[in-house]
Amino acid sequence: MSKLEIGEYLKKILAEIAFELDMVKLKPKDPFRLTSGKPSPVYVDARLWTQSSLIANLFVDAMKWKIEDEDIEFDLVAGGVTAGVPYSERLAGSLDEPSIYIRDKAKGYGKSAQIEGSEDLEGKKVLLIEDLITTGGSKLDFIEGVERAGGTVEDCLVVFNRKQGGEKTLKKKDVELHSVITLPELVEYGLEKDKISEEEAESLMDYIRDPEAWEEKFLKKNPGWEESE
Repeated sequence: MSKLEIGEYLKKILAEIAFELDMVKLKPKDPFRLTSGKPSPVYVDARLWTQSSLIANLFVDAMKWKIEDEDIEFDLVAGGVTAGVPYSERLAGSLDEPSIYIRDKAKGYGKSAQIEGSEDLEGKKVLLIEDLITTGGSKLDFIEGVERAGGTVEDCLVVFNRKQGGEKTLKKKDVELHSVITLPELVEYGLEKDKISEEEAESLMDYIRDPEAWEEKFLKKNPGWEESE
């Protein structure tokens, strides 16, 4: 089996797990309400993987495969608080590599540290691990925290990539984005396994390409949605 075939096989296993555990929910006709109040036909809860050590190990194996397949080099692993930390700690343990975790900003008490696990990252190449990425804005806080500590982030590895601008955002900091599985791949798998219809898949891809245009179209069809509970 070639590396490409192994990668595709792993993606299908993880896609099935994601659907079975409700880690990913696709509801274009009855969208979720985000904290901003906006509708979203997609909800990803990347933390549900910890329900089983077997499943957790599969996700770690997929991350390790990605690191090897794409020749990602690093000195230590960093998890973004909070969702990225379980992934980074398991991955670092499996690779027998040192790990740290990073807050989006320094805490306002104690040592006022933004980074836990090492105070000196001078000359260190840090691999940033996160559960998912959308536009990538929140990742910049983690990257800049590493830079202030003297380290560099050249690569960011996420489990789920929503493909909604994250790559472009990280490129501005010369950081390469790597992902185990993307939202378009999950949509494709859902369609293949009859978990969603062709109409729903088309709507979801419209959302991925342009969330604002999708939202405008949805609200025009459902004028009372914003006021509904």
